[in-house]
Amino acid sequence: MVVLFVPIFWDWATMVKPRENRVPIMMSDEELKLVDDWRFKNRVATRSEAVRRLLQIGTIFDNNKIDVGTSLVDLHAKTRVLTEKISVIGNQENITSAEGDVLVAATEVVMSYAIIASVIKNITSIANNFSVEGDLAEIITEAKKLEGKYKEHYLNLVKLSKEDTSLD
Repeated sequence: MVVLFVPIFWDWATMVKPRENRVPIMMSDEELKLVDDWRFKNRVATRSEAVRRLLQIGTIFDNNKIDVGTSLVDLHAKTRVLTEKISVIGNQENITSAEGDVLVAATEVVMSYAIIASVIKNITSIANNFSVEGDLAEIITEAKKLEGKYKEHYLNLVKLSKEDTSLD
């Protein structure tokens, strides 16, 4: 069963209440640049509003990451079955042109899934790093290592998906 990702939204009417709580935070130049870049890219009026929106995005993601992971595992199992069937049919000697076209299309679907699954897994793994105890600088360093590792894996998948998928 595939679980659909349904974000839990807050009652936005209650979010419009006057801001009564001040939360002063210190940020590095790099963190502030990330907030400002996101703010300008998304046309958000103020830094405070950008930080509030990023907080909402992070909370929604964190509240739904288990459902996303469960759905991904289910999709992975179904894709594995499809891949096995593609292999069996592809190894037959006399397949029609139409069957070959279906095999190529199915292979492209599997590769597309592998790419999106990789992206989701990478994002989830990196974000999960921020949920553990420890020094923030070490957590960020570890997250950057994971990001580099996953980026390389992602680029390899993209390269594989662009290779010729025709049947020989």
